Amino acid sequence: MFHINRELYNYIFNELGARYEQMTRTVEFNLYNDREKNLKYLGTYFPRSFVESYKIFNNVFECFKTYHFDFDETINILDIGSGTGGPLFGLLQVLSEQFEHRQINVYSIDGNQDAFNIQSKISFYNNGLLYGNKSRPAFYFRPKIFVDKNDLKSSLLSFFQQTKIDIMMSFKFINELYPTNAGIYKTMLEVAEEILSSNGITCIVDLTHRKRDYNGRYLTDYLPVHFNKEVSEYFKSNRETTTLYYALPTCCAKNCCNCSHGRCFTSLMMPVQHDGFQDKTKINYKFFMKRGKFFSNFYCHYLTFANSDHCGDCKTNICHCDAMSSHFYADGDEHPLICGFENQPFSFKLW
Repeated sequence: MFHINRELYNYIFNELGARYEQMTRTVEFNLYNDREKNLKYLGTYFPRSFVESYKIFNNVFECFKTYHFDFDETINILDIGSGTGGPLFGLLQVLSEQFEHRQINVYSIDGNQDAFNIQSKISFYNNGLLYGNKSRPAFYFRPKIFVDKNDLKSSLLSFFQQTKIDIMMSFKFINELYPTNAGIYKTMLEVAEEILSSNGITCIVDLTHRKRDYNGRYLTDYLPVHFNKEVSEYFKSNRETTTLYYALPTCCAKNCCNCSHGRCFTSLMMPVQHDGFQDKTKINYKFFMKRGKFFSNFYCHYLTFANSDHCGDCKTNICHCDAMSSHFYADGDEHPLICGFENQPFSFKLW
């Protein structure tokens, strides 16, 4: 069971004024949140995103380190659409536990200035909690509203012409640009190809529901269906030239170039409990890595022999995609196939 620091939790609620309130549809549109909405997001979704990030990165790094993965003395992190920083601080918690004595540089990009102000305060406070008198992460905040996927690509390539990124992450941001920017998941992979270091990794996380407009009308298929399709298309089209490797979940990574179903996806579900509030978080995530020295070792010793029925990153068994059938719910809507990650009770206590 994961323990989140009670002092950090108290800080966001007692000092910053966070409050718990489910926001349903409006949580999909965060770019223009005012202070009131940001504080609701901070109290409701920051703890949830922190847990998601911690669980994903902790499991993945534990797996990677088995195959002698390590970072250099400096770790450069890029968080795209970082908001108030829940996933980012979840990652920093993992790095402080598993990779000590590193100089960490955080490049944080978001279009909401008020969310940046909140994240800046948390970063200063969290640095003191995790690092004390030791070398603390350096934060570089860049306010930026991406107009479309082309602006996203050109801006990121321009920002990081001279700096290579070791961890590129984006949690539940891409959906905000859908559906007007279909193809943006591919764009993110194109960016990763260019800016990642030789052993760099990319983690993209997004929501699992269908995108709706402000009036609640459905605009898309389920978001992870689009995510899966675009990733599969990217690797099918670039299998001979890509410098990226699709690493996790194992089932999708091993079959993406041969997958013909089109509407299946993986969904990681976790009950999350904190201070009397009980939530359930459900996300779709994928890990990619550069084909550097570590990749060769990891591929030879893990991915080559990994059972595609078993996802080492979430430590649960899943079904063969071709063994599943569509599900019809009471609303009459046909839901996409979901590779059945078992529901894992995952709560966190507070110190």
